[in-house]
Amino acid sequence: MSPALLPFGDLIGAEEFARFVTSSPGKRRRIYPPDVTLRAFLSQVVGRAGSCQEAVTEVCLANALNSKRSPSLNTASYSRARGRLNVAAIKDLAREVHLETNKAADERWCWKGRKVTIIDGSTIAMADTPDNVAVYPKRSNHNEYLGYPLARVMMACSLETGSVADFSISPWRGKSTGEIPLGAKLLDTFERGNIVLADAMFVSYSFIGLCQRRGLDFVGHKKANRKFTILAEQRIGDGDRLIKIKKPRIPHTGWIQEDVYSDLPDTITLRETKINIEKIGFRTRSVTVLSTLTDVEKYSKSDLAQLLIARWNIELDLRIVKTELGLKFLRAKTPDMVIKEIWVNLLAFNLIRRLINAVASVENIEPRRISFKKTLDYYLTSYRLIRFNVHRLAKIAVATISRFFLRKQDGRFEPRARKTTQGRNDYNTLTLPRHQWKLLQILPHLEDKMKFSQPLKEALDAMRQRITNKDGRPMY
Repeated sequence: MSPALLPFGDLIGAEEFARFVTSSPGKRRRIYPPDVTLRAFLSQVVGRAGSCQEAVTEVCLANALNSKRSPSLNTASYSRARGRLNVAAIKDLAREVHLETNKAADERWCWKGRKVTIIDGSTIAMADTPDNVAVYPKRSNHNEYLGYPLARVMMACSLETGSVADFSISPWRGKSTGEIPLGAKLLDTFERGNIVLADAMFVSYSFIGLCQRRGLDFVGHKKANRKFTILAEQRIGDGDRLIKIKKPRIPHTGWIQEDVYSDLPDTITLRETKINIEKIGFRTRSVTVLSTLTDVEKYSKSDLAQLLIARWNIELDLRIVKTELGLKFLRAKTPDMVIKEIWVNLLAFNLIRRLINAVASVENIEPRRISFKKTLDYYLTSYRLIRFNVHRLAKIAVATISRFFLRKQDGRFEPRARKTTQGRNDYNTLTLPRHQWKLLQILPHLEDKMKFSQPLKEALDAMRQRITNKDGRPMY
């Protein structure tokens, strides 16, 4: 079957396909050989329905266009073919696509000439089957008839290209299933010299020590209640100092092995920087950043602030992977197929990211300024209408995808309230139009600078009375 007859066939190189087929078991001629099964699986995870029947229909149409005998529309053969796929081969292919994309990244996209890897965790649910529940238990407040099996996942993405570098998964509860041990498993796959950018969860002596041990720098946001034993300090600027911290006698958690922990250095020198984040209409927020970037001349406070704000990109990547590609809820019935479904989704994500990066290189724009969702929709629509081919339609593809430009949306804020009562009930419902609610939120910062007329004050007081109060404070 021609690679272009199924989605993503033209985004995977011939050599990459050959390596994947070589590493897959079985040499017998089948209707669904490994390369066809993989392309059908990729088509399934990004499809409108996401069903096996949709993938089988794609294969039947591709065979008809290629003047070949069409297989049965029964999904049994395709399901068995998915089970024969080698999950290690899918992982290797997804990582190979990431490494190639990262290697071709323009130096101008890098932060201060350094490549940055962002890590963050989340949870995913899956089909409620006995096999899945045995490995990934439900929440403790659910009985056997309620809820779904839940897994904790950790994803690492490149800040420059947006592609997924690695991924780990574990049950959502139990020993060594937290975000820090999952993140520590990913460190071995990072390139030496990279910067690991993480949230406050990862600010611990053990994790930072493991980063340094693998030749990685660390940058993270420090919580106020995170305490270290400081042996020495040196002030290097206003709100900026170097601190030498002592290794705790006993690690804070039991996820790290004793021999690994004993090999960590007895002290670590970190840079503690207090950064003020200012937004018009809001109080100035002070954030403390801990990092191993101790070169003050090369990395200024504003540089660290810029890098800390860029950590939000991993939240957007997780939302894309879970919402647009379907990782929010997995349909697989067994733990083995759960892993395969995850990595096929990540492979599809990396392939689209590679396409975006190719367009960004030609048009001289940053890859993260191009919409992933619009690019994916354009690729799938083009494939279905005109059999999309990157090489044959290169000029059209580049000109179109480069127009999917994301505007910068600095300083946005929204009320922590919902417009519907359906779904989660974590937030209150809106009792005012959204623009009025936002006006009340910034009003205290305007009253000192502006004089309001009496009718306007009365109207504002009436608006305030419609806001739900908790402990005497408005629920903004």
